[in-house]
This record gives sequence, structure tokens and C-alpha cells, in this order.
Amino acid sequence: MAATPPHRTDAPSSPVSPPQPRASFNTPRRSFDPPRGSTSRRSHVYSVEIPRGGDHTLTVADLATKYPASHIDASKPDASAGLDVDEANRRLKEYGKNVLTPPKRTPLTIIYIKQFKDPFLILLMIAGFLALVGYPFDPLLENLILGIVLFLVVFCLGTLNFWQQKQAQEVMDSFKHMLADKCMVMREGHRVEIDAQHLVVGDLVFLGSGDKVPADCRVIHSSGLKVECAALTGESEPVEVVAEPDDPEEPKIESKALAFNGSLCLDGSALGLVVSTGDDTMVGSIASLAGSTTLRETTMEKEVKRFVRFIAVLAISMAVVFFLIGVVRRKGQDAVRIFIQGFLVVIVANVPQGIPATVTSLLMITAQQLAKRNVLVKRLDAVEALGATSVIASDKTGTLTKNEMTVTDAWCDTDYGLDLFEDCEDTMHKNKPSARRLMATVATVCNNAVADAADGEVVVSVSEDVVATDGAEHSAADEGRAMKGNPSECALLAFTDRLERYEAVRARYPVQFEIPFSSKLKWHTVVVEFGEDDAVLGALARAAGVSTNRAMLLKGAPERVLDFCSHHVAGGTIQEVDPKFEHAFQTAYNQFGSEGQRVLGFAVKLLDGESGQRSHKIVSEKEIPRSDMIFVGLAAIMDPPRDDVPGAIEKCKRAGIRVFMVTGDHPLTAVAIARKVGIVDMSEPIGVRESMEVERAERERQTPKRSPGHPSQTPKRQTPKRTPMRQATGSSFSSRQSLCGNAMVVPGWDIDDLTDEEWDHILNKTGIVFARTTPQHKLEICRRCQERGEIVAVTGDGVNDGPALKQSDIGVAMGRNGSEVAKEAADIILMDDNFASIVVGVEHGRLIFDNLKKTIAYTLTHLLPEILPVLLLLALGLPPGLASLQILTIDLLTEMGPAISLSYEMQEADIMNQPPRDIENDRLVSFPLVAYSYLEVGVLEAVVCFLAYLFTFATFGIMLPDLLFDDGAHFVEGAELFCSSSGKCYAAESQVYILGIVASTWYVTLIVSQAFHIWMTKTRRISIFKHPLLKNRHMIAGVVIELCLMAIFILIPGLNTILGAAVPRWWVWIPGVVCGILICVFNELRKLLIRHFPKSIPSRLLFW
Repeated sequence: MAATPPHRTDAPSSPVSPPQPRASFNTPRRSFDPPRGSTSRRSHVYSVEIPRGGDHTLTVADLATKYPASHIDASKPDASAGLDVDEANRRLKEYGKNVLTPPKRTPLTIIYIKQFKDPFLILLMIAGFLALVGYPFDPLLENLILGIVLFLVVFCLGTLNFWQQKQAQEVMDSFKHMLADKCMVMREGHRVEIDAQHLVVGDLVFLGSGDKVPADCRVIHSSGLKVECAALTGESEPVEVVAEPDDPEEPKIESKALAFNGSLCLDGSALGLVVSTGDDTMVGSIASLAGSTTLRETTMEKEVKRFVRFIAVLAISMAVVFFLIGVVRRKGQDAVRIFIQGFLVVIVANVPQGIPATVTSLLMITAQQLAKRNVLVKRLDAVEALGATSVIASDKTGTLTKNEMTVTDAWCDTDYGLDLFEDCEDTMHKNKPSARRLMATVATVCNNAVADAADGEVVVSVSEDVVATDGAEHSAADEGRAMKGNPSECALLAFTDRLERYEAVRARYPVQFEIPFSSKLKWHTVVVEFGEDDAVLGALARAAGVSTNRAMLLKGAPERVLDFCSHHVAGGTIQEVDPKFEHAFQTAYNQFGSEGQRVLGFAVKLLDGESGQRSHKIVSEKEIPRSDMIFVGLAAIMDPPRDDVPGAIEKCKRAGIRVFMVTGDHPLTAVAIARKVGIVDMSEPIGVRESMEVERAERERQTPKRSPGHPSQTPKRQTPKRTPMRQATGSSFSSRQSLCGNAMVVPGWDIDDLTDEEWDHILNKTGIVFARTTPQHKLEICRRCQERGEIVAVTGDGVNDGPALKQSDIGVAMGRNGSEVAKEAADIILMDDNFASIVVGVEHGRLIFDNLKKTIAYTLTHLLPEILPVLLLLALGLPPGLASLQILTIDLLTEMGPAISLSYEMQEADIMNQPPRDIENDRLVSFPLVAYSYLEVGVLEAVVCFLAYLFTFATFGIMLPDLLFDDGAHFVEGAELFCSSSGKCYAAESQVYILGIVASTWYVTLIVSQAFHIWMTKTRRISIFKHPLLKNRHMIAGVVIELCLMAIFILIPGLNTILGAAVPRWWVWIPGVVCGILICVFNELRKLLIRHFPKSIPSRLLFW
């Protein structure tokens, strides 16, 4: 590789500029101005169909033949002329813009109409329709009001649901930032800046550090270009893109000759040929794959549908039975009135009109609470599914890890740890070399990363004060700055910059010559000058007895660096590399490598000769000395786990949730992170589902072949043999026939060959790492888990996560660094990209399910007391104890406050210590819950209400026998005189008044009973006295509002008349209080039995 002159200014002016490309394309630049007049002198040949495949396997000469209109110079690609303007415009018009087709959106009108397909709303519409249809036959005002109110309720609920969906859709504006805004292309031999969306196949695009690749490009000339494809492939390591063709068998996604759309250029520069645009790019194909995945029905949708079916069957069956009872008893007379009083009212009473509003409110409140915790909920009903999750399939890069390379450890002066560098100044001596300072200097100067200009750093100028580096400067550096460039170099610079500002260090050591890192050389070197009194390199020169002001600094693969070294620095002295040091080196290297960390070695060589002769001494790579260097240390770099992730995964384990890692990274790297975050226990053996032949082939494919004649690969001495990586991990990596332990790593190349039995065996493990996966693999993993009955949550941030996010029961995307494809496919978005937030989501999901059960148990309880008056009317002819409008005020007004307040109820203490619920058995509406609401507490309330009903009539001298089989002949307007067995007679007006007081008594008894009951539904297992009783202020407010509304409806003249009520007697509160106390006693005894005898048959029947 030809050497290049230094390009960096060591003391940049403010602000700090990013490093310039190592090679430039010396062509004139002008603004984009289409040619006038006749067609261009060049031919407009374009005979190859778009899109093209296999371009990464073609040589540059073949590409020049395949793309004649691009005018590629095969002998000197950087001198290629590019497309003619007319040809580019023609292709743009014919094939369209370079944009991803956004997902199809359902028109808002259709979305709004679909809201009214909700089964609950359909039931309410049927009841409202029947009320309006029955009004002409039985022209009671309450029937008309009932029908109108029901339709208003339907309209309000449908509009509320539509508004929520519309808000979520507006927040997620898909694919908004997927493409680069501008790009530099070659058109007619000139550099032209155009909108990225105007790129066409055949364009020649310039790519440089900091650019986002605007389309899929086949690189035809590269100067050390490195790109990050984490969002596409899942690998955080930058990939070097080269102009050489790939092997014909090489998958396109693994190509080293292609720069994919959306990838970020981190270092170097290149000229690329656009081979795919828009939907034809790799990103576009994955996005379309995500769009083709059918959205699964959430567990909440399934449970609500099941609940609605139950209510519908119950309501219709009961209405039919009650209607038939009335018709048979009345021998077919007044069938229309019986239909209205029986069938219609039973439907209205059985349908919990407040449940849809309560469920929607509960979900919206939870979504708002989660939003405060940086969790954006796109689908409200998806939150509950997260609570039922039994498997979380998580991406690694950017989800479990920080997606930023960091120096995590070091080996220097034959010792370990980053804390070695904290006292570098204290260990410095004018004539004693410091290995720590030498290593920090090499890491800073032999490094092309710079501080990000957007980080707002203060640029340091070259001066004596800067060289001295005062305390204030050091303090500022301690704060840390964002770096820009190659991730590994950024990690090194971020670390050393905290020790001393890198601008000051580079100012002391101006670079005279540089050979950048390449996959071929596996090292990076610079030649620098230093002053006579220099405390770092100068001290090394004085200790070595060498009179020089020049040194060569080297960093690279540790084994290569050590090959060049004959000495090392230890204890302030220069010592020979002996077997003891080699063993210590190999031990440190193996330890870092076994943890999946990238390891870099650092060395220094003092150069002889005067400064004026330096340019004559070294002018190319071949003249770089490769012997007698001085080794100074090792640095371990990796993308570390997020700080909160280990704790989050531990909580998942306690909650019975298995966390699988699904990543595109190498198995060793993935396993190392899995151990650090707790997916796999540190001491647990790991089985590997792979053949030794496949593993060996993968290792050989990644190891460059040595060229015996090449000096860079001819070591001066034999290095010690490294311990195999698998042995160093301490994991029992085995062949595909030997699967051990309770953890396993499964490489992607084996997934396609897995049998059903092997899938079952693997998915029974508690800790699984899927490495080197593709988007199709992630889909397969998700589907296989779902086939086993698992509720699967998939987390991820890359384009490659889109299909699995949509296939999963609950898709969780990263909001800050996630791709738009992932955000569009997900149900939930973590706005802070913190995996730990998913535990908050799980907790809220479980809390939603618990609180929904509590809400339904509370709400269904008052249905039997509402239906009983209708049954008494039809079966025994008794006057109705409740009017239909009173039922509506209970369902839609008085009960709404307490029911919604359960949305704010905090979780029970053991909620995250319980296993995921069994979705087949632990249903939202189970038999124990129905029995509790209808046969236990419901019956208790209904009996007390009926006793209060009879007692109220008795206060007027009217006994039960006097009321039997009255069949509406009395207690209505215009009724004939009614005389009781006690001899008291009442006119029609008095009868209506008495019935109003009776209805108020039933009404008050039911509501007061429920006001007590709401406190008992705060917990399902633990005693109410061990749960915060008054912490839920919304429940206190809800009960107060409930009682106030009740008082308004029975005490305000005129309003109570419309509702069929009247001002009750003073003792009207007593029956409700007595019933409430009985409910409390019953629930505490029930919970006591459940806690102490959880597996007994009575406990199973009583625990809902």
C-alpha cells in the first residue's frame, strides 16, 4: 500500500475539523448545471436491466463493461468521468427517485369507521337501536333518552380510540430520515453536489468520513474506507470496504466490496458505483420484508374479544330466557311491553357500558405513565402483552450494549487495569521512561480520531502553557468529549483525552509520516518529532542512550506488534523480551480475547538521524523498520453493556422471563456480552451447535494468508503459541452432537439446518445466544418460540430487526438510535434506548392485566343487582327496583370514577416474582372471576338490595304478597288505586312517589356497597391491610365523586324524577354499609385462604 503524506493539522483552529480523506480525487468542482443545446458527446448506452445482481463479485474492468454509461476508467477508477447529466435525468425520470416507499397507511376515514367494529360498541349500538325502535310501541321518555345516550356513548368511545391511534401515527412518521440529504457525485467529469434522492443507478458517488451512504454502492476505488453497518447487520465493528471483488459464493450482505444504503462512513474515503437505489437497496428489501409480515393479534385483543363473546352470549341468553318467562307467565299478552321491559333492559343491564371507557382509559393512563419513563406506546393494547411475555429476543448492539467502543482494560508495565493511568504524572521521571505515558502517547498520536465539533469543545492552540497542561485543563478533560472517527480510535482518544487534552499531546509530537491501518497490514504507524527535554519520548531516548528527536509510534494487532519488538518498558527501564514476558503477554492477550474484547498492542521505535534527513530515510511502507521496537502495552476495547442491563435481566429472570440474544456479531463476542449482562451465568458452561469443520473454516476465512516474501509478514523471531480462544473462554464449546449445560450459542449458519427436535432442545435452554444471524433467522426464531406457546417480545434498533419486530407478540424498538424501519414495525419504542426500560414495561404490563381483572371483577359485580329487578318484574310481577336510566347512571357515571381509579393502583409487592401468566388458563375473564362477581359478591349485593327493597315497601305498610304479580298495573302514572293488606290505600301519584323512594333505596344500597367493594379489589392475593390503603389518591377522589353523584341523582328535584327516583328516608345508607362490611370480611377471609393454602381446591376456585 502506498504511503501518503500527513494530512492532519496537529493544532487545528476552532472549531476542530474532522480529518480529511487520505486520498483525494483531483477533479474540478462546479455547481450542477445541466448542459444546454444538443446531446452530450458521450454515448447514452444503457443496455443492462435495473436492478443488477452480483456486482460485488465483478472486477472493476467488468463493471466498466457492464456500466458503459458511467465511463469508468478501469486502470484509474478515481479518474472516471461518471454519467452524463442527460442520461442521469432520463434514468431518474424512468426509474424514480432514490427513496424508500413508505408503508401503506390506512386513510383516516377508514380508521375512524373501524373503531365502531369493536364488539363492545356493537353491543351498545344494538341496545341503543332496540331502545329507539321500541319507543313508538312504548312511548316512555326514558326509552328515548336511553337510546340517545347509548349512541352518544358509542360515538364518544369510538372517537376517543380514533384520536389515540391518530396521535400514535403522527408521532411515527416512517422513513423520514433514512437517506442522506446531500451527496457528492461525478457527472461529466466534474464533482457535483446533488440531493441524495436524485441518485440513479450508474452514478459515481464520493464517500468520506462522516458521510451516510446514500444508496447501495459498489466501491471501485478505496483509500481505507471503513463503514459501520450496525443498523443493518447487527455488527458494531466497522467494516473495511475494498475495491477487490468478492468470492462468487459470498453472500451479498457479507460483501466487503459494497457500501450499503444508510451505513455510516467512519474513516477513509472511496469512490462508489451506485448499483441499487430506493426499494432495491438492501435496506429497502428488508423494509419491504417487514411490511409483508402480518401483524399479530395481541393477547389483550384476544382476551377482550373473549370477554365480549362471554358478555354477548350471557346477555342475549339471559334476555331471551327472561323474555320467554314473561311471555309464558303473561300467556302472550303485552309481548311488546315485555320485550322492552325484559329483553331490552336485560341487554342494557348486562352490557357493562363503562367497561370500554374504563379499558381505554386504563390503557391511555398507563401509556402516559410509561411515556414519563421514556417508553412510547404505539399500540395501547400491546402493553399488556409485554406483561405476559415469556421470552425476550434482544438485539445486542445498541440494545444490550452502548453501541460505542470503549477502552475497558489495559495491560501495561506487566500490570492490569485502567487505574494505572490515573497517576501517570506522579510516576514520570526526566530520565526514566514511563510505559503508561508512552502507551497513552502512542494511543493519542497514532490516531486519526478527533473531537466532534458539535460537542462544543475548546480548541487548544500550540503554546508553552498548553504543553505544560495546567490543572484546570486536566479538569476540563476529565469531563469527556464526544469523538469522531474510527470507533476503536475514538475509544482510545476518549480515554487518553481524559488524562490530557489530545490537542496538546499532538502539538508536542508533529506527525512527519503516516501509514494508515489496513486489514492487510493490521497495524498503523506514524513518525513524529519530539523536543530535547520531552518527558515521554525524550525520557525513553535518554534511557536507551540514543540521541534523536524522531520516533516511530505503532499500534495494531498484538501479535504483529510483538513480532516487531525486541524490548519492552517495565519499572522505568528498558528490558529485553524474554520467555517470561512473552508468557505474561500471552496470558493478558488470551484473557482479553476470551472476553470478546478487541485487543490492540502499542510500541515505539527511536529513529536515528538528524531531523533534516528524515524525509530521505522513510518515504514508503517498505522502508518502515520492523525490528528492535520497544513494546509498551495492550489495550482492550469493546462495546460495553449498558449500565442498567444486568439488573434488568436479573429482574427478568426473577419474573420467569428468558432473555435470548439475537445478533449478527461473532459468537465469541456475543457470548462475552451475554456473560457480562447475565443472560448466561459467568460460571455456566455453554454448548455450541456447530461442527468443528464449520468453525475452522470460519476462523481460516477471517485469518489473512501470509505471503512469505512480504516483509510485513515475516517476523524476526518466533512468538509464543496462543491459547485457542475456545479454551480461553472456559466454555465447553462442543460439536453439534454434544450439547451441554443450560446455555447455548447457535451460529446463524446452523439455523437453517435445525430439525424440529433440535429446535425443541435448544429452546428449552434458559440462556441462548444466536450469533451471525440474518433477518430471516430472527423471524424463524420468533416463529419457533411462538409455536411453543411462548409470548415473544423482540427488541432491536436496526433495519434487520424490522420483520421480527412485526412478527413478534410485542415489538420493542430503540427510539434514539433505532432505524425508522424498526420504529415503524414496533409496538413500543424505548425513547432512551435503555433495555432496562423494558422491565418497567413488563411490570406495567403485568399491572395492567391485574388492574383489568380488578376492574372487571368490580364492574361485573353490580350487574346482577341491576338485572334482578327485571327478573322480579317478569317472573313475579313485582314493581321494578331500578329504572333503566338509573342503570345507565351507575354504569356510565357513578362507577366510572372508582373503576378508572384502579388504573392508578400500584402493583402488589410480589408482582415481579411471579412467573409469566399462562395465557391458556389464566384468562382475563376466568371462571373464578365470573363466580366472584356473579355468584359471590354479586349475590350478596343483590340479596341486600332486595331486602332493602322489601323493607322500604314495608315502611309504607306494603308487604311482599301485596306486590306479587302486579305486572305493572300499579306504581305507574295513571294507575288505579292501590290498597295493601294492611288497609292502606295509595293513589297513582303516591304510588309513583313510593316507587321512587324504593328505587332510591336500591340505588343507594348498590352504590354504597360498591364504594366499600372498590377497596377490596385493590389486591388479589395479599391482605388490604398490608397494601398501601390511601396511597391511590385517585381512588379516594373516585369514591367521593361516586357518592356525590349518587346524592345529586336522588336529592335534586326534577332530575331525580326523570331518573325514576325520589328523596329517600334517612336510614337509606345503612343497608349499603352493612353489605360493604360483609364484602370486606368475605374478601379478607378469601385472601387468607389463598395465601395459606394456594394449591387447595377452594383456593383455586376463589382466586381470580
